[in-house]
Amino acid sequence: MDLKTGTTPIAFLSSFILAKMENKNPSGSIKDRITETTLIELKNSNVINIGYNLISILNGEFAVSFAFFCAKKGYKCNIVCS
Repeated sequence: MDLKTGTTPIAFLSSFILAKMENKNPSGSIKDRITETTLIELKNSNVINIGYNLISILNGEFAVSFAFFCAKKGYKCNIVCS
C-alpha cells in the first residue's frame, strides 16, 4: 500500500461509477492533503519550526489528520474539540 499523500487510489465500481479510496490515505482521513499542505506552507514561511507546540480547534477527520502529520513531522500538538 502506498502511503503518500495525494495518491489516493480509485476503485472502479462499474463502468461509470468510480470511488476514491480515502481510507488508503496516510491517516485514513479525507483531510490529509489539506493538512499536510498547510503544515508545509507554514514551515516554508518560517511560521512554525520543529519542536513547536501547535494548538488548534478541530474535530473529526481534520483533528485525526492534524495529529498524525504533526507527529510525523516532529511538531507537538494540542487539539481542542468544540
